[in-house]
Amino acid sequence: MSRALAAGCACGAVRFEVEDQFAYAHYCHCSQCRAATGSAFAVIAGIERAKLVVISGADRIEALEKHNGNRANRCAACGGLVFTFVRDALVEVPMGVLREAPRIRPSFHSFVASKAPWYEISDGLPQYPARAPRAAYGAASVALEPRRTALSPKSSRSEYARRLKRVFEYIDAHLDESIDLEAVAGVAHFSPFHFHRVFVAWMGETPGEYLRGRRLDSAARQLVDDAKSSVLGVALAVGFGSGEAFARAFKQRFGCATSSATTACPMETTLSSSPTCSS
Repeated sequence: MSRALAAGCACGAVRFEVEDQFAYAHYCHCSQCRAATGSAFAVIAGIERAKLVVISGADRIEALEKHNGNRANRCAACGGLVFTFVRDALVEVPMGVLREAPRIRPSFHSFVASKAPWYEISDGLPQYPARAPRAAYGAASVALEPRRTALSPKSSRSEYARRLKRVFEYIDAHLDESIDLEAVAGVAHFSPFHFHRVFVAWMGETPGEYLRGRRLDSAARQLVDDAKSSVLGVALAVGFGSGEAFARAFKQRFGCATSSATTACPMETTLSSSPTCSS
């Protein structure tokens, strides 16, 4: 299971997470990178666009169209570069904005013909006078053409919706099993801490509360559809450890006892299907 790396601009207005699955990393010595960083080179790592999610500050990002069609995204508050859309479905991240160390390390130097004359490269990595050949980019070499990709609060919300939809489907498919936070966070490709925070903000309840509610909804549906069902059997089938615990939770959620499930209980109008995520 890959972990998510925290990242953001210098002032903290823009924060994002990116999976620790970078396809390539390199030192870029082009004049633009040197001017943008104020250093001898930029250290850049590339990854699929879907593996980067903006946590906060999407509305604070300013996009700058570059002459080659790439789109550099900077924080409007501090001016710091946070990431750049460069190729079809790819994004490049300056490794200096990462708050945690990634597994990947830079493996080559590009645009060496433009390097600062006062800096000498001495690490033994391959050097290319201009852009490195496609093979140097590993799995990302299939992304050949530049593509404009807009970032907005809506696009980040769509990515959250896509990930949480997988979580809802996973939970519904494993209601009768023990489900821990780390496993569910892994389904969404978030760290457990960030997943818990995102889930509460999105759903208004904790993952544990949501799981309990889904188990009760599933059990109630079974009791409504089959009046001859064993209450204990249904309780165990959806992950409750005992009939007593199930009965207490059932009454708290639906306001009636399990014995009233097919008669006066108002739960018929409160049962819901798995939630949908709209973008």
